[in-house]
Amino acid sequence: MAAAAAAVIDAVFSRRHFYFAALLAASHCLPASGQGPNSLSVTLNSGETLVLPRSRTNSLFAVGLKCVKEGSYQKALQCFEAAIAADKRNAYAYYYSALCLAKLGDRARSLSYLQLTARNFAGSDAGRAAARTLKEIGTQDANYSALSSWSGRGNLPKETWIPFTVEGSSMVVDGIVNGVPVKMIFDTGAEACIFSLKNLKQFGLPLPQGKPSTLVVGVGKDEPIPAWIVRVNLKVGRIEKNDFPVMVADMPVRHPLLGQQFFNDFAYSVDNTAATIAFKSRTAGHSDGKKPVQPAMTVNNSGKYVYSVPFRKDGQALLVTCDVNGRKTEMVFDTGAELTLFSEKRAEALALEVDRRRQVAIGGVAGATSASVAVVRRLKLGPVERIDMPVLVTGKVSTRDADGGEKGIALLGQDFFSGWHYKIDERLGTISFIR
Repeated sequence: MAAAAAAVIDAVFSRRHFYFAALLAASHCLPASGQGPNSLSVTLNSGETLVLPRSRTNSLFAVGLKCVKEGSYQKALQCFEAAIAADKRNAYAYYYSALCLAKLGDRARSLSYLQLTARNFAGSDAGRAAARTLKEIGTQDANYSALSSWSGRGNLPKETWIPFTVEGSSMVVDGIVNGVPVKMIFDTGAEACIFSLKNLKQFGLPLPQGKPSTLVVGVGKDEPIPAWIVRVNLKVGRIEKNDFPVMVADMPVRHPLLGQQFFNDFAYSVDNTAATIAFKSRTAGHSDGKKPVQPAMTVNNSGKYVYSVPFRKDGQALLVTCDVNGRKTEMVFDTGAELTLFSEKRAEALALEVDRRRQVAIGGVAGATSASVAVVRRLKLGPVERIDMPVLVTGKVSTRDADGGEKGIALLGQDFFSGWHYKIDERLGTISFIR
């Protein structure tokens, strides 16, 4: 992997990110007051300074804030909850407990703390901040529901197939948007279909007006970027969805992303030899609603071995359990990623040896950045195994709360499973590899 090589890594993750992004985006400003000998000055993550009376509860709160700034959210949460135990009137400790729980991926408890703060401390700065945050979360959830809704107008065939070409390691298919031909990247790591502002001009559509209605997360930045929801008529092969919601953002993608949102009605298989993607309706031939048991290995009609690997879904992202240097870890099965990538936190958790001298230019939905290189001695998923495989490591991934919060994120790219035919069956919850 040459240092000058460029890679494209695209991913958009689950609904949880919209919640986290909303929570963190709802910034608050808390007023400062004069500090005296019996007071304690702390700087919040909003940048504001807060002066509190010296006490055990406020000392614990100050230590918790220090842990937040260091990214140690579990330790920070312990401090904030200890502060609450010392003084149940500490509104700031409730609010920051909610922030930590959001970072750790516990939506239910985070919401509970926010609601408690807004209800019991309505007249305080922390209470008002919690109320604003809850309102923003409600707005983001409503926008997410709008993104997930489709009227059903269009055409969903029982079976069809679509040819693809390969650009780099990306699978590119031909689509039609509002009657205009367009190249799109078939991306199982993208939850939604993503278009750039430049794409809208290409389709002859007006640019969105007003405040962005949602957020995009992905490789290139460590923070989400604003996006709008726009409805288009989208057709790929015989699959057609009219008045279909897509996300639009100001980002440097070379082609729009065809995400899970478009083809989630189908089981699909990729034939790299024929360069085709076959789609079959998930409801065709199965009406009992039961999930059959899939053997780990079978033989198909052509006499080829078929190895099945289970996956679970986080939103629309497909998560598979891989063996990385003898350690089990979940990774996103991402056909839109040319190269396999680990966030800094995941690489640290897996004790990967990262060569900071080797830098690779990469680009994702959130922009361009650089990544370091690590060599994984053994990376294995089912029958697919790579030895001494170079992978990318970067901190510029705006998905820090997915898949275990502080453990970071990992994308399993085309460089890992290239050369294998595979079939993704959401009804069975399996990815079948054929070779």
